[in-house]
Amino acid sequence: MKSNYVRIFLIALIVVIFMSLMARWEEMYAPKQPAKVDTSAQTTAVQKDNKDVDANNTADQSVTTDVTKQNFNKTDLKPITLNTTVFSDLQISPLNGAIINAALKDYNVSLTDKNPMPMLNNTAGSKYIAQSVIYINGQPQSIVFGQEHTAKKDDQTMVTLKATVQGLDVTRQYIINDTTYEITLKQSVKNTTKAPLSVSFDNEITRQVKPESHSFSILDAHSYSFQGVGLSSSQRTFQKESFADLAKSNEKVDVSTNKGWAAMIQHYFVSLWVPNNPGTSFSVYANKLADNTYQSGVKTQPVVLNADQSVENTNILYTGPTITKNLEAIVKDFGANKPDGLDKLVDYGMLSFISVIIFWLMTIIHGVVANWGLSIILVTVLIKLLFYPLSAKSYKSMAKMRMLQPRMKKLQELYKGDRQKLGRKMMEMYKEEKVNPASGCLPILIQIPVFIALYWVLLESVQLRQAPFIFWIHDLASKDPYFILPILMGISMFVQQKISPTSADPTQAKIMMLMPVIFTVFFASFPSGLVLYWLTNNVISIAQQWYITKKYTAIYKAKRA
Repeated sequence: MKSNYVRIFLIALIVVIFMSLMARWEEMYAPKQPAKVDTSAQTTAVQKDNKDVDANNTADQSVTTDVTKQNFNKTDLKPITLNTTVFSDLQISPLNGAIINAALKDYNVSLTDKNPMPMLNNTAGSKYIAQSVIYINGQPQSIVFGQEHTAKKDDQTMVTLKATVQGLDVTRQYIINDTTYEITLKQSVKNTTKAPLSVSFDNEITRQVKPESHSFSILDAHSYSFQGVGLSSSQRTFQKESFADLAKSNEKVDVSTNKGWAAMIQHYFVSLWVPNNPGTSFSVYANKLADNTYQSGVKTQPVVLNADQSVENTNILYTGPTITKNLEAIVKDFGANKPDGLDKLVDYGMLSFISVIIFWLMTIIHGVVANWGLSIILVTVLIKLLFYPLSAKSYKSMAKMRMLQPRMKKLQELYKGDRQKLGRKMMEMYKEEKVNPASGCLPILIQIPVFIALYWVLLESVQLRQAPFIFWIHDLASKDPYFILPILMGISMFVQQKISPTSADPTQAKIMMLMPVIFTVFFASFPSGLVLYWLTNNVISIAQQWYITKKYTAIYKAKRA
């Protein structure tokens, strides 16, 4: 009977994992209804603001601000290059003041490639660029800034750019903090003409990605991590649109709001614009520009500037690791204008409320032991202590079942031709011995959500990316390169089966003997940190089961003596 509920547990575990992965798959790749474009507020504002605007001021409609079609490499467009504690080769182009390059010093490309992790870049075919585009009378302006001033103060570098376009004086200041991934962009524009001008700001992030055939494999844990855009508004604090969804839709996702942000999301890293202009309305949007090219951004509602009038606009660009405390630090001083949903960028799935607690514990332990592998082991110990009463009940039931096996075999031999009577006699025996054969199943099943939650912690937490453990384990977020941990885990499962009561059914017994092999293969592609957790869990369970089985075996024999 023990094999029955262990089999139920193992099958349930596989089913729950599979359902979790399928839920994530559907969330990212299932066809979605095209989002409705909220244009009522924009239309009203444009009509109201532009009714007195002189049509003669309309800009040249042939101008393009599409970064994939712009040449940032012209000799007369030498970028301003900065290096900070966190950024390597941060480049600001004179063309539209676009940020065309930013690599992360604290994160390597891979274990074998020690170059800084590239985020924003100007590489043909994979451009990933953030820029702020100014619209005059509804038309985008391609601006080449001709004046530049760079100043250093304390831990901040300030780059100031100036230009004049269509009678509009533009002053733009970039404030780069030396120790954070934030770039504050402050703009001031003034109408120097005698005619009114309609002005709006579009802070956008454009990215070219690999062809839209995102592969998914149950054997590759990282293949189902989300890639796409994220938006936040007052109507919906967090929504995601995968590149695959945007590729299928012909409509732009556009939501009017008075607080929010727009992001470009990839595994472990994110780039996003957060506006900080209290009392103003804007839209957050996402769309497909061309094949394999996507854009997200924040665009203000048009404002009419009469002669000598000016307007200011402030936005913060974050491009770096997806770490919740870093992201929330961006908006800590926003007050009532503070947007929500930044914590959702670290996506732990449907059991995030458990994952957050687990990661919090791991972070505290890591602060003491300075090793994420040891942190996983110690968190596992704490989880086992938390569930010990349930585990003890399960192992006690197993011990009792083990003591009843000789009687069970006798009953099976005696009533092998009458299954109904055998079942009735077995139930009488369970009632007499006060044993519930299913009592060991529920306590184990209760622990499955913890396993799933830890799975997403290990998969989505950038802190564990390329985090070493010991010896051959150099990245707890990747599979064991030599499969040592999965093999040890399979051996531990085999040992657990040996010390547990076996099924009297030979077919079931053979199936159960195959489970360690199946799970070894299944776990071979899992992050090594997760396999470390399961191995540690098994070792502790073996010790607990051995102790409790020995204890209740002695008690049972004493009663029978």
